[in-house]
Amino acid sequence: NSSMMSLSNKCDEVLKLLKELSYIEVEQDKVKLNKEALVLKEIHSDQDLLTAECVSKGLLQDLSIEELPAVLSSFIYQPRRDEYEIPGNLSQKIRERAKSITALANELINLEMKYRIEYVRPPHFGIAEQVRRWAQGESLQKVLKNSDLAPGDFVRVAKQVTDLLRQIAKLKIDPLSKIAREAVSRINRGVVEY
Repeated sequence: NSSMMSLSNKCDEVLKLLKELSYIEVEQDKVKLNKEALVLKEIHSDQDLLTAECVSKGLLQDLSIEELPAVLSSFIYQPRRDEYEIPGNLSQKIRERAKSITALANELINLEMKYRIEYVRPPHFGIAEQVRRWAQGESLQKVLKNSDLAPGDFVRVAKQVTDLLRQIAKLKIDPLSKIAREAVSRINRGVVEY
């Protein structure tokens, strides 16, 4: 059965990728998970590998309660067009993270090409500033003013950001998890919670 074959091949390639990224060690056909792999295991999103890599490489550290969800939105937001440049409305700090995270994503994408698998997509910071302002307590009307973003699209991203924050909170990697936990109520409010 060729489809089973391709699935098992894909599985092998994924294991090779995780081994190269040193998430796992393979000894006598047994797979051993290290602490990075335990992080990956707890993240359930499209961009689980990129998220786990950002956690273990410290790219989500030292962000405020407003900045963390803004950065995380880049793993979720998918623009309608191919507009991948980092937007001009970001703070210096978020822009620097955006560059580092984009570079990391590109490394992962290149590595995946080597193993013929595709999971990671480039992060997109097109909604990051809006998410940051929402986390600051601004009204949805104000947050979306002068942007061509539909309220429904914003709410959908904010809900997924809330999910990701909860997952990071569960990792018990402080101070990151503590900030994630505190950020949940900043994002999951009003129309998003409703």
